[in-house]
Amino acid sequence: MSEDKVKKGEYSLRVPKNRLQKEFFEIELNDIDEPTYVMAKKLLEGGKEFDAVRLMVKQLWVSGNCDYDEFATNFIAVQSAGLALAEMITPLDGTLKKN
Repeated sequence: MSEDKVKKGEYSLRVPKNRLQKEFFEIELNDIDEPTYVMAKKLLEGGKEFDAVRLMVKQLWVSGNCDYDEFATNFIAVQSAGLALAEMITPLDGTLKKN
């Protein structure tokens, strides 16, 4: 797919393919939705961090320079994506004040 025809998501995830960090997966993702959030939280609470990362990428995938399976089977990439994707499941700060 040519550069100008690549679908754009709301977020761009860039993670290394290996420890040399000379090649990267570049993946376009949509913002997280409630069902994906709930499933990812359950996996995280069960100690399945890598499964949560794979689930989030699979559910939110728009496009990328690889296919999902290539990303999902690359341990370095999945491990690297964990911290970046944590931002999507961390609630935003709200405020409450007494009127």
